[in-house]
Amino acid sequence: MQPRAHRVFSEVCMRFRHITSARGRWCASPIQIHKMMAAHLHRKHTLVPLFPGPEIYWSIVLTAVLLIGQALPASNFFTVQGYLPVHTSLEFVGIAVSVMVFALGWNLRRQPGNSHNLTLGIGFLSIGLIDLAHTLSYAGMPDLITPNGPEKAINFWLAGRLVAALVLLAVAVRSSVFWSLARCYVALGAGLGIAAAVWWSELAYGQWLPRTFIPGLGLTGFKIAFEYVLAGMYGLAAVLLVRRGRLSRRDDLSWLAAASWVLGLAEMFFTLYANVTDLFNLLGHVYKAIAYIFVYRALFVSGVQAPYQELRESDQMLSNILETTRDGFLRTDVQGRVLDANPAYVRLSGYTRQELLRMRLSDLVTDDDGPLLSGLLLRLVEHGSELCEFRNRRRDGSIWDVEISATHRMVDGGQFLVFVRDITDRKNSDRLLLQRERDLKSVLDNMPSMIGYWGRDLRNRLGNHAYATWFGIDPATMPGMHIREVIGDALYRLNLPYIESVLRGEPQSFERVIPLPDGTGVRFSLANYIPDRHDGEVVGFYVLVSDITPIKFVQAELEKYRTHLEDLVFERTQELANAKLAAESASVAKSAFLANMSHEIRTPLNAILGLSNVLRREGVSPKQATRLDNINTAAQHLLASINAILDLSKIEAGKFTLDEAPVDIGHLLANIRSILSDSLKAKQLHLRVEADAVPADMVGDAMRLQQALLNYVANAVKFTDHGTVTIRVLVESESDSSIRLRFEVADTGIGIEQSAAMQLFNAFHQADSSMTRKYGGTGLGLAITRRLAELMGGEVGVSSEPGVGSTFWFSAKLKRKPLPAREHPQETVDAEQLIIEQHSGKRILVVDDEPINREVAQIQLEALGLLVDVAEDGVQAVDRVRSREGAAAYAAILMDMQMPNMNGLDATRCIRDLPGCRELPIVAITANAFAEDRARCFAAGMNDFLTKPFEPATLYAMLLRALAG
Repeated sequence: MQPRAHRVFSEVCMRFRHITSARGRWCASPIQIHKMMAAHLHRKHTLVPLFPGPEIYWSIVLTAVLLIGQALPASNFFTVQGYLPVHTSLEFVGIAVSVMVFALGWNLRRQPGNSHNLTLGIGFLSIGLIDLAHTLSYAGMPDLITPNGPEKAINFWLAGRLVAALVLLAVAVRSSVFWSLARCYVALGAGLGIAAAVWWSELAYGQWLPRTFIPGLGLTGFKIAFEYVLAGMYGLAAVLLVRRGRLSRRDDLSWLAAASWVLGLAEMFFTLYANVTDLFNLLGHVYKAIAYIFVYRALFVSGVQAPYQELRESDQMLSNILETTRDGFLRTDVQGRVLDANPAYVRLSGYTRQELLRMRLSDLVTDDDGPLLSGLLLRLVEHGSELCEFRNRRRDGSIWDVEISATHRMVDGGQFLVFVRDITDRKNSDRLLLQRERDLKSVLDNMPSMIGYWGRDLRNRLGNHAYATWFGIDPATMPGMHIREVIGDALYRLNLPYIESVLRGEPQSFERVIPLPDGTGVRFSLANYIPDRHDGEVVGFYVLVSDITPIKFVQAELEKYRTHLEDLVFERTQELANAKLAAESASVAKSAFLANMSHEIRTPLNAILGLSNVLRREGVSPKQATRLDNINTAAQHLLASINAILDLSKIEAGKFTLDEAPVDIGHLLANIRSILSDSLKAKQLHLRVEADAVPADMVGDAMRLQQALLNYVANAVKFTDHGTVTIRVLVESESDSSIRLRFEVADTGIGIEQSAAMQLFNAFHQADSSMTRKYGGTGLGLAITRRLAELMGGEVGVSSEPGVGSTFWFSAKLKRKPLPAREHPQETVDAEQLIIEQHSGKRILVVDDEPINREVAQIQLEALGLLVDVAEDGVQAVDRVRSREGAAAYAAILMDMQMPNMNGLDATRCIRDLPGCRELPIVAITANAFAEDRARCFAAGMNDFLTKPFEPATLYAMLLRALAG
């Protein structure tokens, strides 16, 4: 029967395994736990020690005695009669130890791996019986069947030593296994049979055995050689046992190795003696007895000491587990009185250990669970173990949920081993989860949509109230039903392809018309099948079905309204298209009107200014010169009005673009001063300029910037009779990429009411009609300035006081870019003089449908010594070039755009196709002043563009560039 501590340990392991497996953390069996702990303890106690054990020291000392003894003379310590009792005593000591080895080995036959213990026990029983025969055969002892003598005793001795060597070699070379009880008895019979066979061989056939002793001569060579063989066998066994002991980390094998070694030393002594009574024979017998004691020591260590040490260690480990586990542990008697409690239960319950030892289990549970506890104790006695839940009361009165795993064993009259786990958090979680499930079910049942879940076997797992009632099924009976039973055979066949697809993992969405259960109508539904995947496998699918009947009715109504709305939209679209066409036609008509007006006005203006210039060159009286100046002033005023109208029209049409070029504020202000110098002198006004320092890397449209500022300054000069006009340039903000400038023009003129000031920036608007009569003007200058400022990212404004003066301002945002180094400005050249000097005598073709313009151009060119041919339209121009062989005859062509028969663009294209005329300079001189007109001229192949009316100097400069190539 197992010791009490071992039984308790097994039971606690079983309970510990039971309760921890409930958490899923450790599912080892009590036997496995026991084995693991025992293996740990076995490893701990069978480690090869750091320092040699006593068996090693014994082996060394006995070996040293043998080495020293070889140098000693053989001397007789006893007479033959005196040695007999000594010999007998020594042999009986060995026989007694052999019997002890057998008794211990046989009693360990039920231990795991018992083969080594039984081999040693049964082997030494056989050796003891053979040694008994050796003792009884010794000279001086009563005859043992046959006459006794030295040779007879030696033969029994050699047989016993051979069996001992074979036993030790068997343990050394064979692994330890478990022998069944039957095999144990077979082995015992074999051992006794070996002893009987040795007795029978010597007693019956001793004369046939090799001689081992000859009286008067001593030991034979066979005997000495056999002793050496035995010594070698013992030495081999010792080496093998040492090796196996280190590999298996078993120190009992170290004792067996020492025993083998000492037996080998004993055989060496028996090769040295000359007489049975000398010292070497005595030492051989003593060594044999010591070796037998070593064998017993090895068997005792492995079979008795080690298990008890392991059991003590396992008890300590169990105690440590119970001390450190987070679960509580109680040990009680059969009446429920607490006998022991671990620290975890003390901590969980709030009681001290001393308080618990005075309590019963019934004192720890709530009053409601008292009857349950009584039933538990009865079931424990009847069945042995139980797992259940209780509500316990702590020392402070609070309630905590526990899970109890308990077992009953008949130890000391019966005890209960109880493991207690705090499951308060788990129970709270369970209650919370249950509440959530109830809430979820309530939500699902109150949803109008049908929600359900179908397993892969197409049986229902979940279905809300709407799902069941839709198909006229009791919600309580729906779980477990096949989908065909719920939705009907017809609808099942319709939905089967979608079901098969969702079970392949493909979500499905489709609409269905479902008849009502009572057959009174139909419902429209939108169904969604959603696959439920676990570990990559579809185990079922969710169903969400929405009743879209109201939506379908609304959609039908919306379809009616949509059709009606489409008709209304079509009608309105047609109206808008017609309005758009009318607006586009009006825009085209406006553009055509402005272009024609510009052309029709610029053409006679060109004649007026040209003839005025011709008359001035031919020489006139001062009075005539004054009149020519008036004519020129009137023409320039008319031209400025036309240009203003065209600029405003371009801005409003979105066709106005700004150039990007370097902006030099100093140069811009100088231009304005130069342009208005005559007006300033005439009215004796002072022009003041105040400018902040501005960077030199500004980029923008300098011409339009100058135009906007010139409009302000010209107005200031116009409305100021005396005093000062001030131009200010201020830096409002600045960054690495841009700069914002503010331009102000302040005057000391007539001023204006502030309420009417901002209206001045509207087109064709002035303060009142009397100003128009007194000062003139179209009312477009300020409107153009506002539009230009807005295009340049700025604003406009004015502050004015009647009789004091006005300050008009606008802002503009200019980019900043690194500029290449500026070339030094070229000196102003006299184009007229250079043409006379360098190109006199060259032939020029003038193409214009207006006779006056042809005449003016001819006069102006012939005055420079040029030869001039004229053409009235494009057809004549192409003929003139073809007849005079193109570039060989004409140095340049001045080409009008708008002419009868063939316009200037087509004429240019035809001329470019003539041989040798690809590089012939053609300059457009036209009254078409739009940017698109300029682009069309360059696209047709013209080299330059000049807008009518023009100054002669401008014409000469452009012509000089053409002639110079």
